[in-house]
Amino acid sequence: MNIFNRHTLAAGFASAALILPGCAQAEPVSYEPEPTHSYIRATYTHMGLSRQSIEFIGLEGTFNLDTETPENSEIDVTVGIDNLVTVPGGEEFVTHLSSADFFNVEEFPEANFVLTSLEQDTDTTGTMTGDLTIHGVTQPVTFDVTLNYEGTHPMMSDFTALGVSATTQILRSDFGIDMYVPYVSDEVDLEIQLELISPIAAE
Repeated sequence: MNIFNRHTLAAGFASAALILPGCAQAEPVSYEPEPTHSYIRATYTHMGLSRQSIEFIGLEGTFNLDTETPENSEIDVTVGIDNLVTVPGGEEFVTHLSSADFFNVEEFPEANFVLTSLEQDTDTTGTMTGDLTIHGVTQPVTFDVTLNYEGTHPMMSDFTALGVSATTQILRSDFGIDMYVPYVSDEVDLEIQLELISPIAAE
């Protein structure tokens, strides 16, 4: 069984818990992002010369998946904008991105995504829609989602794991960040890589 074989991804996420050892049907399964292998990458075009990327690490959030009432499943992810990573030696660049010209970290220290719906396309792909908040502005965003893995963690047998990739494109100007457009592209590709883990309850 995989998480995409129901009418919605939410139902699929939840139904996966039915076959995981130690998971009671009536109880939600709570997953957490594995911090060293979960990140958000933002990629943009720089003056038509190259494609450049920055990454945000330290994702925190709620992944409560209800097996009995899938529509009650909850995904709520937050990342600190100050957890911005760029090329080695890029400290000055990070400082500029953190300033009021761009993210204005002092006033808006976090970005947040809250799930509103999950829908299936194939056994391993679907879409995830929710409210994305950046720079104090909230916009609806839909991600294309791919399930990479579901089951016992390959190296931690006392944990179940879900491996998920998600991608979308946004306009940064929609979030009030328009410095240097169009020389630095308005279009930004977002890529999320998640390794979600949950301890297997003792029988």
